[in-house]
Amino acid sequence: MNKIFLVMVIALLFYNKDIFAQAAINFGDPQNLKKNETYYLILLGGQSNMVGSGKRVDIKCDYEFNTIFYYNFGMNQSFKISNKNFGPEIGISAELKRHFPDKKFILIKYAIGGASLLDWSPGYDKSVAAITGHPEFGAMYDSIM
Repeated sequence: MNKIFLVMVIALLFYNKDIFAQAAINFGDPQNLKKNETYYLILLGGQSNMVGSGKRVDIKCDYEFNTIFYYNFGMNQSFKISNKNFGPEIGISAELKRHFPDKKFILIKYAIGGASLLDWSPGYDKSVAAITGHPEFGAMYDSIM
């Protein structure tokens, strides 16, 4: 049985100036997940800052995160997932690799730019969320759970 530890990270940012310039970002292949391994699960949830607006073409060093498996279910305001941009998952992964080189992590990102905190409420109410102008985002807390 897999041992999975859950850490909820909301709008957690690690800034590292070495991240910016051109390079490759490679995460672990999900096909390599093993049943009897221990993985630490980190949920990255949030709004615009979590979606990220960093340009991958501006990253200057290669990142090999072969012990970190990353899944992006986040969207920008036009409901598109982009492989051209990045968010805090790069800095978080760099810090995890530096501080815990022998541990394996699964990062799941669910972030939608333009969403409000009302969309993240465990007691989501569409009529209350409508005051933000974006009730179409729905119950984001329920979605990530």
